[in-house]
Amino acid sequence: MATTATATSAESALAKVKPYPALKEKYYKEMKSLLLQYNNQTIGVAAKQLGIDPTNLRTLAYRMGVRFVRSNGSGKTTINKVTRKRHITLPMEPWK
Repeated sequence: MATTATATSAESALAKVKPYPALKEKYYKEMKSLLLQYNNQTIGVAAKQLGIDPTNLRTLAYRMGVRFVRSNGSGKTTINKVTRKRHITLPMEPWK
């Protein structure tokens, strides 16, 4: 009887745990801190040092809001977030 109660409480505790959002937040913070360490360089130089493709680094920096030095020396890169209203694009409801 005690084992069943222990198993039930363990199962309910496991059901309450949602590891994905916590892992996602941890990954986001770690990646952003890594990018911030290299943001005083250009994307090309930082990509070579990190060993990744510059296009992927540029996309990742844009998504995380990290600005890098421009290669032509005129300041830092810009990040303009465009918010779009989500809407349904179905011509008519499929359930009718």
